[in-house]
Amino acid sequence: MDSPIPGLQYVMGTDTDPELYDTIVMANLGYFQLKGKPGAWKLRLREGRSSEVYQISRFFVPDDAPIITGSNDTVPTTDTINIFSIASGHLYERFLRIMMLSVLKHTKNPVKFWFLKNYFSPQFKDFIPRMAERYGFEYQLVQYKWPCWLHGQTEKQRLTWAYKILFLDVLFPLNIKKIIFVDADQVVRTDMKELLEEPLDGAPYGYTPFCDSRTDMDGFR
Repeated sequence: MDSPIPGLQYVMGTDTDPELYDTIVMANLGYFQLKGKPGAWKLRLREGRSSEVYQISRFFVPDDAPIITGSNDTVPTTDTINIFSIASGHLYERFLRIMMLSVLKHTKNPVKFWFLKNYFSPQFKDFIPRMAERYGFEYQLVQYKWPCWLHGQTEKQRLTWAYKILFLDVLFPLNIKKIIFVDADQVVRTDMKELLEEPLDGAPYGYTPFCDSRTDMDGFR
C-alpha cells in the first residue's frame, strides 16, 4: 500500500474457510501481522467498513497457488465473557489461578480466558488444560511478534506493558466485541457480566473505579 491506512482490517483463509485469521493495520508504517503456516492463502478485506472503502489491487501469490488448510482461533459465542490477563513468574501464575477461580465463582455466563503465551512457564502450560477441564472454561494463548521497527525491550515488565497496552487491539480475533483485562493478582467479587454490559459510549477503553466501594482503602488510592 502506498500510505498507511490505520484501522484497516484484513482476513486470511482458504476457499472453504475464508476467515481463518484476521488483523488490524497499525498506523506505524502500515504494519500488520497474520498467523499462518507456510503455503498459499487468500487475503482479502474484512466485510464491513474496510471492504466498503478500499479494495485490494494486487495479491502476494498467483490465483492458481495450492491451498493449505489450517486451524482457526476459536471464537467464543456472544454470551461468553472474555477475560484477558498476563502472568510472568511462578508467583503470579499462582495469583492467576486464584483470580480465575474468583471469576468463575461469581460469573454465571460461560467464561473464556485469554493469556499471553510468551511468558508462561512450561509447568503452567501443562496445568491449564487440566484446570479448564475440571472447572469448565475455555482458554486460549495469544502472541504477537515484536515488530522490527519498534525499539526492543529487555526488561520483562516493559515487555508485558507493551503487550497489555500497545498491542491490545491486535492480539484478539476481530469479532470479539469486548474483552476485560484483569490483573493476575486481583480477586473478583461480582459477576463480570455487569462490567461487560457497562456502556462505553464509543470510547475504546473503560476503567473501573479504584476500590470506591471499600472505605478502608481511602488513604491508599
